[in-house]
Amino acid sequence: MDFFMIPRRVARLQYTTARLPFTVLDEYIAPRYLNTPALLPFRLGVRLFVGTADGFAGWLLGDQGMSRRGQQDRQAALAAARQAITQDHDKITAAAGHQPPDAAGKRRLVRYRPEDAGHPGSPLQAGPRAPAERPVASASRRG
Repeated sequence: MDFFMIPRRVARLQYTTARLPFTVLDEYIAPRYLNTPALLPFRLGVRLFVGTADGFAGWLLGDQGMSRRGQQDRQAALAAARQAITQDHDKITAAAGHQPPDAAGKRRLVRYRPEDAGHPGSPLQAGPRAPAERPVASASRRG
């Protein structure tokens, strides 16, 4: 029997007990009550924290299964974060009217054409602006 076997088992039990509230929060409370896009960073943060803690505890306690589980949790949380960022980016660019890249992956360049100046909504349709009036300084000064 290894000298460190019993302390490792006790430490593993203590870690599992300390991890329990985060597991309950991530698996039961967050999907039901915190399922809004505004709280997505919080949920991903909890998953990253639990995954990192599992990986560290697995390394510290010599438990390969716990370490592997922590690595998988971190990778899943990072993949979910990448997907959320990509979806937000796509929504923002679509709302801003940006053109998606063409089939070759290059953005199409939109050039100004002078014949477009007469179309409604063109900044050149209104014609040149009149110069702004400057305030006239009074001739009398008190001093």
